[in-house]
Amino acid sequence: MPTPPTPIEELQADVDAFVQFGSKTLAARFRGMPETTFTNRIRAAKRAGIEIPEIVKPASPGRKEIDLYDGVILAGSDAHYFPGEPSTAHKAFVRFCKRMRPKIVVVNGDALDAATISRHPPIGRNKGGLHAASNNALWAGRTMVTGHLHAQTVREITDYNGTRWGMDLGCMADIYGPQFAYMEDNPRNWRSGFGVITIREGRLLRPEPVTVVEPGLIEFRGELICVE
Repeated sequence: MPTPPTPIEELQADVDAFVQFGSKTLAARFRGMPETTFTNRIRAAKRAGIEIPEIVKPASPGRKEIDLYDGVILAGSDAHYFPGEPSTAHKAFVRFCKRMRPKIVVVNGDALDAATISRHPPIGRNKGGLHAASNNALWAGRTMVTGHLHAQTVREITDYNGTRWGMDLGCMADIYGPQFAYMEDNPRNWRSGFGVITIREGRLLRPEPVTVVEPGLIEFRGELICVE
């Protein structure tokens, strides 16, 4: 007995998922079927006259495409490693890697203050200033997670496309460490820590900061955690 055709409503739902995720791998997981089955259904949708929008992602020399439907990403930045005892944020980052078993670990730059190996080309990847986190998400039209400013902030942007976030990761160095002697004794609106980004069933949840409270102690999800 031949297999009955897939209802047009189901094919339209497949196309909608493909447009939403921009990836057949993620859309297939969202729809609960193997990717090969999903691909065949997209072809069937096209034969049925359903328009399949072309998913075009602009090329970028600094972008790495990774599909993640469910899991945790740990992201740290601006470690500014210096001889001596590792920072509290570094110790916490290592511990979180072991305990949370992230699918992806991102070290976002400025690992060393060594001019010949720490510089990067000016590709215009993020905004600067006090409202940088908000502006990054606003102008990119996507959630943006960046470093460099050491501020550690999370800002929401909500419009007709839904809610997205701009996150500044802070810095993984001690903000009053010797590598920042150029600041002299000036106050600095910085925070030491890193970020936890969680994706559940293809949905990005609110990025969460992990913040150093004092040497050996961090704050995360309303808890104080000793990392010594």
